[in-house]
Amino acid sequence: MNVFLINYELSYPKQNYFDFLSFIEKYNCVEVTRNSFAIETEETAEEVFAKGKEKLLENDSLYVFSITPRAYGYGPKKVNAWLKDRGF
Repeated sequence: MNVFLINYELSYPKQNYFDFLSFIEKYNCVEVTRNSFAIETEETAEEVFAKGKEKLLENDSLYVFSITPRAYGYGPKKVNAWLKDRGF
């Protein structure tokens, strides 16, 4: 399985982003910070990006980063446990 960090910025906070947020939540995921999620999937980063990008508006931003087992961090117990369960 691949683990990716999805980082996004929504330009129009009052806009309805239900489809975009639902797209993220379809994955096995954990919210890392307000605008980022770690996800687990068999898909590639390019595939995840393409699916997410089609649900955003022109001025929004989206990045999909691959996370390797050499990643380090500290934060909420829920996030730490989710990453630890995946070998991080």
